[in-house]
Amino acid sequence: MNTKNYTFDNDLISDLHKDAHGYRPREHFWSFWAEATDAEKQAEWDELLIAMDNRNQQYIIDQNNAITDFELLVANTIINGSPAGYIMADGRK
Repeated sequence: MNTKNYTFDNDLISDLHKDAHGYRPREHFWSFWAEATDAEKQAEWDELLIAMDNRNQQYIIDQNNAITDFELLVANTIINGSPAGYIMADGRK
């Protein structure tokens, strides 16, 4: 007997899609989901988990880059001072 344990969740798929792509699924996705077999749903679920992990890893990289940029801005301000007031990185005051 060949049984497969599926881990996808119909109640959470919209949330997972949003976490993976940044927006809720559209009509095209829901049409696919409604007609998909359990195996197809599981494959989509697994792909969304990978996409979410990639998005989370990029978020961490972006946050670390922002921290580094901020620390450099603070260090440069300490070293060079800011006699004319705070100047944004793009030159705005």
